[in-house]
Amino acid sequence: MSLELFLLGHPRAVRDGRAVDTVRGAKAWALLAYLLLHDGQAERRRLAALLFPDAADPAASLRWNLSQLRRGLGVDLDGDPVILTLPSGTRVDLDVLAHGETAEAADVALRHETLLEGVSLDGIEIFGDWLQSKQHHVAALRAATLREAAMLRLSGGDAQGAATLAEHVVRLEPFDENAVVLLVRALREAGRPSEAHAVAESTAVRFRTELGVEPSAALWSAAHASTGGPARSGGVAAVQAQLEAGEAAIAAGLPDAGIDALRGALGGARALDDPGLLARSLTALGSALIHAIRGSDQDGLALLHETIPIAASEGLSGVAARATREVGYVDMLRGRYERAHRWFATATDHAVGDDEELAWIGAFAGAARTDVADHASAAGLLDEAVGRAAASDSVPALAMSLAMRGRLRLFSDDRSGAIQDLDRSVAAARTAGWRSFVPWPQTIRAEIAYRSRDLDLSTSILEMAHATSLQVADPCWESMALRGLGLASTAAGDVETGLGLLQDAPRQCRRLPDTYLWIEAYGLDALADVSSQRGLDAAPGWIDRLEELSVRHGMRTLSANAAGYRRR
Repeated sequence: MSLELFLLGHPRAVRDGRAVDTVRGAKAWALLAYLLLHDGQAERRRLAALLFPDAADPAASLRWNLSQLRRGLGVDLDGDPVILTLPSGTRVDLDVLAHGETAEAADVALRHETLLEGVSLDGIEIFGDWLQSKQHHVAALRAATLREAAMLRLSGGDAQGAATLAEHVVRLEPFDENAVVLLVRALREAGRPSEAHAVAESTAVRFRTELGVEPSAALWSAAHASTGGPARSGGVAAVQAQLEAGEAAIAAGLPDAGIDALRGALGGARALDDPGLLARSLTALGSALIHAIRGSDQDGLALLHETIPIAASEGLSGVAARATREVGYVDMLRGRYERAHRWFATATDHAVGDDEELAWIGAFAGAARTDVADHASAAGLLDEAVGRAAASDSVPALAMSLAMRGRLRLFSDDRSGAIQDLDRSVAAARTAGWRSFVPWPQTIRAEIAYRSRDLDLSTSILEMAHATSLQVADPCWESMALRGLGLASTAAGDVETGLGLLQDAPRQCRRLPDTYLWIEAYGLDALADVSSQRGLDAAPGWIDRLEELSVRHGMRTLSANAAGYRRR
């Protein structure tokens, strides 16, 4: 039996090539969507209360709708909790959108359809709230998929096609500067520079008028900047030397010099008939642009997407693993978690046998799972990442893996385990000379002290972390430090100072368009918590922002917190 389920737009199903007309009523489709979006299972009592609260016999109404789905779709729906088992090979449009190959997922995204369009369950407020939150999340997922497809078009030389897709992304996310940067760059590379400049100018006006902020330099550079140096070459040895010099400068904390050298290496590699050297140059520069804290992720992503097919065709598994891992890392930063999971899985396939690369992949994959409160999956990934980092003797990978596991252990109420991980992470980062990373584990360690009511220790750690974050100009770490200092000041009784710091925290994280979105949401969480506790007039607005951000990106713990603050 073949089965296709379409939940985007007006819900429908196709079974063995024929449209199913025996599943009737909004509640049957609502029930199916709920199960599919909850890992295929839910308690009967929960389903009955959610969908049939006003029925004379909610349990009987649930049984009748389950039987409709069983008969009409040929699926198994049994037990308590109810477990949905789909026939092998079933195609679900939502699953394709979240996890499918880019081209197929983009086709689904281009339908301009929302989840369960036209399905309205009047009077069932809890389900209505749930459906609205999922519709927001699906809209974000559509934008993420179309963004990915536009990047692939751009890296493949189809700038016109990329511009068309990027226009859809901007319509879905009009205040996401990265989306506009992508559109501007695609227009420029498509030979439409006047349109690129017009979009940049109109966006700047809109941001100033409606958000009260200036766009970053990334928007202006997209209208005229080039990602590679001039196509000149002094031969393979010269390009290789420049590549190594650039990577050494990046490792030494000299990003400007490193990026300049890597641009030169890429320009030289493009002039040579050496796909392997080109792939390595693309990956080195793409990664450097992503990690350089300058709002240049879009340029870096374009280079990495260009790398991946070259590395795959040349059998360069290590290069392919690094490139796909970095693409997943950017998706994680921007809250595009479903697509990030897919890239991390692909990177893992490329990295078989490479403990160091697998440690980096596992650290970021575990962090992404932590962000969406999938703590069981995160724990397995991060435990393995720590083990592989230790086995490979990669001190930076160990520092990252321990920091991410320490954060997870904090959220899992394992404070002693978290302290051990975070202190080891700080020590490893210092051993590796990775000073710019140290504030991340420090700010999490300070939160443990804060939760343990040791305000002096918490403040001391945070002041060091804040000073370092300013010196290395990292808005994410600065945001985390400001959040912690705001909470500590408020707890110490200096509410005015504390609230000022808490308001600055998410604002700093928005300073560049490619910072870690979870950190912005985490700062908003603290601000919404403190302001709602104190009954401040501004609290509803901050709760709205937290709820919008966390729901759209599937940060389940933070969206649940927002609901709690609203009830408060």
